[in-house]
Amino acid sequence: MKFLFVAIAVASLSGCASYSGRGLENGANRQEVQNLMGEAAARYQDPTGGEVWAYPRGPRGLHSYMVRFDGQGRMRSIEQVLQESSFAMIRIGQDRGDDVLRRLGPYWLAADFPRQKERVWTWRFRNAMAQSAQVHVTFDESSVVKRVEQVAEDQEVRRRSFE
Repeated sequence: MKFLFVAIAVASLSGCASYSGRGLENGANRQEVQNLMGEAAARYQDPTGGEVWAYPRGPRGLHSYMVRFDGQGRMRSIEQVLQESSFAMIRIGQDRGDDVLRRLGPYWLAADFPRQKERVWTWRFRNAMAQSAQVHVTFDESSVVKRVEQVAEDQEVRRRSFE
């Protein structure tokens, strides 16, 4: 029984090591990243000639790790992007859907509002108060960001916009 407990603990810890890419260093190649973190959920071309791999984690995701590679396929950075500082970097009136996906990775939920001519993408995350929350990015009919709002899930609707 003790052996089974130790085996489960070791397996759990080894799984955690790849959750965030812990242990990867800048300069790692694509194969090293994939060996540790698994297959990326999405891959995006970076305008600078590199590539961005998205690793949304957890059921209904609260974390999403973006791995950025240079043009030679070497890792430049890895970052957990579902956080308020990432949302604040979204440029209202300038960024398009592709820009937002490269920054945050795949969204959790999408909704279309034909009368308003809007589309909303939603991501779940933990806010600065460690509460489960959602960020909603609203696009106009040209796929340009119109609004960015946050809503805490366990409270009355509370919005903060970056407009």
